[in-house]
Amino acid sequence: MKLFLNGKCYSIRDESFDPNQTLLDFIRHDCGLKGTKEGCASGDCGACTVISNNEKGGFETVNACISLLGSFAEKNIFTVEALDSSTKNNDSHQTISLKKNQLNAIQQSMVECHGSQCGFCTPGFVMSLTCLLENQKIYNEKKFDLDKTLDAISGNLCRCTGYKSILKAAEKAITEKLTHHNQNLIIESFPKEDALTSANKNYLIPRNEDELQKLLKDIPKPEIFAGGTDKTLKITQDFEEFISIIDISRIDSLKQILLIDDHIHIGPCVTYEQLEKNELLPLKFRKFIGQIGSTQIRNRGTVGGNIANASPIADLPPILLSWNAEIIIKDSSNKERMIPIKDFYKSYRVTSLAPNEYISNIKVPKESMEEHSSFFKISKRYEDDISTIMMAITLKLSNQKIIDSKLAFGGVAEIPIRATKTEAFLIDKRIDDLSFDDINSIIDSEINPISDVRGSKSYRKSMAKNLIKRAILEINGLKPTDVFKSNSIIFPLKKSPNAKN
Repeated sequence: MKLFLNGKCYSIRDESFDPNQTLLDFIRHDCGLKGTKEGCASGDCGACTVISNNEKGGFETVNACISLLGSFAEKNIFTVEALDSSTKNNDSHQTISLKKNQLNAIQQSMVECHGSQCGFCTPGFVMSLTCLLENQKIYNEKKFDLDKTLDAISGNLCRCTGYKSILKAAEKAITEKLTHHNQNLIIESFPKEDALTSANKNYLIPRNEDELQKLLKDIPKPEIFAGGTDKTLKITQDFEEFISIIDISRIDSLKQILLIDDHIHIGPCVTYEQLEKNELLPLKFRKFIGQIGSTQIRNRGTVGGNIANASPIADLPPILLSWNAEIIIKDSSNKERMIPIKDFYKSYRVTSLAPNEYISNIKVPKESMEEHSSFFKISKRYEDDISTIMMAITLKLSNQKIIDSKLAFGGVAEIPIRATKTEAFLIDKRIDDLSFDDINSIIDSEINPISDVRGSKSYRKSMAKNLIKRAILEINGLKPTDVFKSNSIIFPLKKSPNAKN
């Protein structure tokens, strides 16, 4: 396989290629570039942040520690060593070189604004901010945007300097350089005749579903990867080794979001970043996506991976359960079957997928997305953390009466579940006259969470009850302070002007 690292082309021989090797391991050990750090080996701290080119002609940050090297075949990677203060010609396609003792604009501002102390996290921050600056130049954005900057560094942890000085450095550098700054990172391209069919015999990259299905026929029990933000942890944390990996991230038919016959079809290789920006999807849902990991995670994590890895605390399954989604599955013979997501999970980390099958689509009724929905995630950190408990509720109302309800949880059982008893209780009730004591009693009877490092059983149960109450208040257009009785919503009260009739 071939890739460009800091403008230099690397060819990796088939016999020496390990399909389990991470990008970070290649950068640090094979290439001797030590600026990219290993902190957590799980995508949490951002010390390993590097920049890659994306399909839109811009750049994106990724966590090198949980990104497999094979997934970057024929791509460009940039590490902190690529940065210097020289001006580059966009048309030169020259190799990027490090000029000793020279800092780029972001690095210089970090020095001047005291944005670094121990320095371990600093290269990751620099790469995240450089990526933001480069993309702003590409898309002709002329102003410093605090929200975009906060989002860009949400996956970078600093335990000694704090963020105030780092944000000051970011504002100084970006404000100055947006007005006079050529592109610092140059994307090199491979000749078209170097079309890729695989990284090597054990890391295979099909370009279409026909190739994928042929590989599923020929290879017994392969590991299917897309972004790998969860599955790579088996390698970095559990020290597993996969014999054969099929990387499906470059199959165009699996990367689309389409409206077909009153259903939204979401491909399994659609990333969280794509979900967040697609206007076919509800605004409330797109805003929620910002809570799924950091920018680095959302650039690579996929819908299909979040579903198929079958984690009981995955963020998307409860939402899809509340929307009554269906999973479309294909096998190695292109035979298709459809299964409701409520029947997809069998037990802890076990799904209905056979070894020769894959998720080809997620089908969501558009009508479900248009109903009254609320999504809540409780985690130790607002961003870039797995959930302690996740809840999604979708209600269909007629004259304030609930005529259909879908309530789903993650983190309260060994699989994502629908709270069917509570759903049944809600049917035919007026949303403005619900007894939360009754709801709490039913919830107690149908969820059975465990206690672990993220939260106790009693905490998760309390949160489940509180989140339902919060959702009902939200759907009524009320704030918690508008309610004077703890066990019911009583009208008329001071009603929000946005409340629905």
